[in-house]
Amino acid sequence: MDNITNSVINYLISLHFLIIKQLKWRFFINKTRSPQNVQSQALLNILKDNNNTLFGKEYSFSSVSTYEDYKNSVPVHTYEMLRRYIDDQRIYGNPILTKDKPLMYARTSGTTDKPKLIPVLSKTVSDYKMSQSISNFAQYRVCPSMFDGKILAVTSGAKEGMLDSVVTFGSVSGLVYKSIPIAIRRKYLIPYEVFELENYDEKYFVISALSVAEHNVSTIAAVNPTTILKILEVINNRFYNIIRILEEGSVSHLENMSENAMRLLRENIKTDPKRAHDLKHIYSNNKALLFKDLWPGIKAVVTWTQGNCSVSIQRLKSQLNENTRIFELGYFSSEFRGTIVLDSNSVSGVPVLDKNFYEFIEVDDWDSGNYEYRTLESVEPGKHYYIVVTTPYGLYRYFINDIVEITGKFNKTPEIRFVQKGKGITNLTGEKLCEYQVTRALNCVSSNLGLDINFFIFLAIPNDMIYRLYLESKPYDTSELARSIDEELKNINIEYKSKRESGRLDIPDIEFVSEGTGEQYKKHCIRNGQRDAQFKFNHLMYMNDCTYNFINNRIN
Repeated sequence: MDNITNSVINYLISLHFLIIKQLKWRFFINKTRSPQNVQSQALLNILKDNNNTLFGKEYSFSSVSTYEDYKNSVPVHTYEMLRRYIDDQRIYGNPILTKDKPLMYARTSGTTDKPKLIPVLSKTVSDYKMSQSISNFAQYRVCPSMFDGKILAVTSGAKEGMLDSVVTFGSVSGLVYKSIPIAIRRKYLIPYEVFELENYDEKYFVISALSVAEHNVSTIAAVNPTTILKILEVINNRFYNIIRILEEGSVSHLENMSENAMRLLRENIKTDPKRAHDLKHIYSNNKALLFKDLWPGIKAVVTWTQGNCSVSIQRLKSQLNENTRIFELGYFSSEFRGTIVLDSNSVSGVPVLDKNFYEFIEVDDWDSGNYEYRTLESVEPGKHYYIVVTTPYGLYRYFINDIVEITGKFNKTPEIRFVQKGKGITNLTGEKLCEYQVTRALNCVSSNLGLDINFFIFLAIPNDMIYRLYLESKPYDTSELARSIDEELKNINIEYKSKRESGRLDIPDIEFVSEGTGEQYKKHCIRNGQRDAQFKFNHLMYMNDCTYNFINNRIN
């Protein structure tokens, strides 16, 4: 892109954000001054739109006029409670949960061996685009130079596969990427087609090669910082393969790569011997490239910074210039977009209060069975809550098992930040592994290999991006056992499979522990406050949350 073209596009981008400011930003900011009124209206709009659906009739949506009516009429639902409604609407096409027919489904891991299928409506896409434009403006107003150069953004494909001959599954972020405004689209470095490559190694190689070929990247954006670090890992591991493309303008030296991937490289990389020479000099001196070597003028990174991502963020910072800004992307999932970060100096966001309806329950209350739900007006700063959400897309009083913290207020609206998944679920890099899946995998493997397991605990270690299994049983070949457990988890959890195949998650580490370790661990937990009569092993947790040191029980 020549300087004149880039200047014209930058001017169009400034006009684009001026329109966003006038038509969207100010409108949303005004809503944060009266959050409960906006929330009440959002709830009534959702119920009115869907009161003639099967679900709406079952739970008398037409009779609901207040939050108290809604709370008394509709129970809190997990995904498994909603699964039959989602499946019926998908199979028969009738208005079961929403009056509008889904465009497709977002597929993500669930708490059983079946993945969750989240309905994606045309309204879902338009709402996400609205939220994204407000979020982008919040970043632009404090760092306009982040749009000066190219934007290296990584997303999933809008269409990732077929559920049957008609219904597709994919990602909302992919749909949004495909519909980026023309002026901004010219800024995006990676052509959308790249994200539809099925082979992970090919996809990351193409992304990495296109990145190296570009002189001027001003912003990197990806949901998870491990994705960004993965790109740099591929660049360094396959440096000379990439540099040869720049030197020769040819991809003939690449082996075992699909024609589609080769075509994308040929069409999007131009011969650039000087760029190749400069990077080879840095690489030979330092034995590795950092992001600040590739793009000294990089201005911003937009990604998740909270929860377990905070570990990867520290690694990422060491690859960047000191003046590169890191913006929090906000709290969202496959099910819904939870927040928009309006204050770009903050890691907290404002709930999307005009689209979704939010309820909260204190963590201790939920765990003790005291189900006292609160709305936005009654949550308290500094406290941790499980979040319950009602969306326009077919999720009603949906318990997602996410823990958030109330951190303060933007105008009169509470700000929240994601803390972690709730009990029984761990999430190092998007795999969302649950205790049921780990237990099932261990049962299958122990049956196949003839293991007699007395006790096990699966610990997530964020610093190392790995799971460690402490196993009380007769010792077995750890390599074979790790491979077997890994394969079972891949079969059960599609997100785990994705993160393993992309290299963002390592194969589990296994340590055998001495006989009686499980009983010692139980006594330790009871001494620390758990009731003996109600004791239940938590077989999956984060290493930092486990107060027992299993290292002393290891069998060498």
